[in-house]
Amino acid sequence: MSPGKDVIYAIARVQMTRRYTYYDRPSSGPDVPVNLTGYSARLVVGKLGAAPVIDLSDASGAISITPLAGVLDVAFSRAVLDVPPGEYHYQLVLTSAGGMDYPLLKDRFVVDAGVGL
Repeated sequence: MSPGKDVIYAIARVQMTRRYTYYDRPSSGPDVPVNLTGYSARLVVGKLGAAPVIDLSDASGAISITPLAGVLDVAFSRAVLDVPPGEYHYQLVLTSAGGMDYPLLKDRFVVDAGVGL
């Protein structure tokens, strides 16, 4: 499975939430949400080759999973987004109950300084 792409834009020290729905796209018929029962999720942000500046997971409560709907809600608190403005990279990975990793998304994570917040 190749990860999808979705650039995330954030403002330093301003909380936000991102929602992702993971669908199975059959060759015919409607898209069907993937059942995420038993899955865990982790989103890591950082510069390539460096330690992460943001590390979120469902275990920490920052990512909530609605299994039957295939939905992941990722909450970025003000404290989490207290990082230097700039361009980073991120990846969102699902892990099955059996320990198999599935890279869901991977792209740029851009943090803007904002206007005096």
